[in-house]
Amino acid sequence: MDGTRKAVLVAFIGNVAITLAKFVGAYFSGSVAIFAEGLHSVVDTLNQVFLWLGLHLQERPASDKHPFGYGKERFFWSFVAAIFIFASGALVSFYEGVDKFLHPEPLRALNWALGVLAFAFAAEYYSFRVSYTELKKRATEAGKDVMSYLRTTRDPTLAAVFVEESAALVGIVIALVGVSLTALTGNGRFDAAASVAIGLLLTFLAVLLGERSRSLLLGQGALPEELEAIHRIFAASDFVEQVIDCYTMQLGPEELLLAAHLQIRHDLSTQEIEARMDALEQDLAQAVPSLKRVFLEAENAEEVERKIEEGKTF
Repeated sequence: MDGTRKAVLVAFIGNVAITLAKFVGAYFSGSVAIFAEGLHSVVDTLNQVFLWLGLHLQERPASDKHPFGYGKERFFWSFVAAIFIFASGALVSFYEGVDKFLHPEPLRALNWALGVLAFAFAAEYYSFRVSYTELKKRATEAGKDVMSYLRTTRDPTLAAVFVEESAALVGIVIALVGVSLTALTGNGRFDAAASVAIGLLLTFLAVLLGERSRSLLLGQGALPEELEAIHRIFAASDFVEQVIDCYTMQLGPEELLLAAHLQIRHDLSTQEIEARMDALEQDLAQAVPSLKRVFLEAENAEEVERKIEEGKTF
């Protein structure tokens, strides 16, 4: 099992147990903040199902209907997870928090609340460590620190698990503060305010994950360093005179498409052009390992000029 699948599976199992514990704790303690955290864990649990679907469905082979394969399934299901976080977690947390703020109630069985939060924090921290370890491994392989890799990775699944587990830990701390202040002061509004804060946290999480997946779904191109490497290969070629057009698009977490229109030397035979083009594709694949589909159109200066005059592009 690869690291991403392991992180998703561990998060799912942990969240099932945490969800049950939080709702039991909310029932016995009467804490709306712990109830909001229970909703948070429900959302996280179902999100792992969505992310697992993306991991499974992306493996389908290319077809006539989808000639470039199903790599974007991971982008789509990560986007669905982001929408679900807001619709089913944030909005309900807001509602419950505002309702209890207007009609505050005292806490019952404080020990239940504190025990459940301690258990939840320990379980979430374990899931966090699993996702962080995999993320750090990927970052090291890419020659980046964790935060730089997290900002640029095209694997929304692993990023989603890591961000969700980080947010879960923050949410538990918020709930603990709300419960503690309510217990100390006897004012249930602190507990209610914690529920609203958890709703805000979930909203931020939904926007963060949704924007990343949206960009990938809309056809995000190569990273700046990948584009630089591609143009460096073109510039080093002894038969490419000019790059007319160069387009890239992410087809999956580790699958990049390149389409380029090149102006080449006019003194080469057809056989020489074919050999040079094959060598060029090999150099590109070596420089940018995620390049899985490369489409190059090579023409001499006269053909390029004619196409430009006719208003044609690649």
